[in-house]
Amino acid sequence: MPGCLFNRRQAGQATVEAVFFILFFALLFFGSVELGRGLALKHSLDVGVYRAARYLSYTPSDVATATAMVRSEVQNNVLGGAYAPGVRVAVAMPSQSFQSAFTVRAEVDYTPVIPMLITSRRTIYAEHSQLIEKYP
Repeated sequence: MPGCLFNRRQAGQATVEAVFFILFFALLFFGSVELGRGLALKHSLDVGVYRAARYLSYTPSDVATATAMVRSEVQNNVLGGAYAPGVRVAVAMPSQSFQSAFTVRAEVDYTPVIPMLITSRRTIYAEHSQLIEKYP
């Protein structure tokens, strides 16, 4: 009889350890997935802002197309496409003359969803400055 009781205690201990391991592993796994989503979203914002700035350097008056380029880049992102409608794009262009500097900035609110954790909303942004290269 004492041997049987000892094995039950070991089995119970192993079960408790397995539950703690699974909880920790789930937290680690979902946190890694959300970190990947955030990095993919940041990368797509960077690429979209760069493409928009390059486009505006040759056609400085077409801000609507540049904004659509940033949103399209985020929309085509594998992990963060759902954030495309919430992308805010701002173009600071004081002058449209040759060799004038301007800045394109895009930002989006991102809330990571990790089970068993309370996470707060973060703002991910990307910014790129460029010179107008179109000579009149």
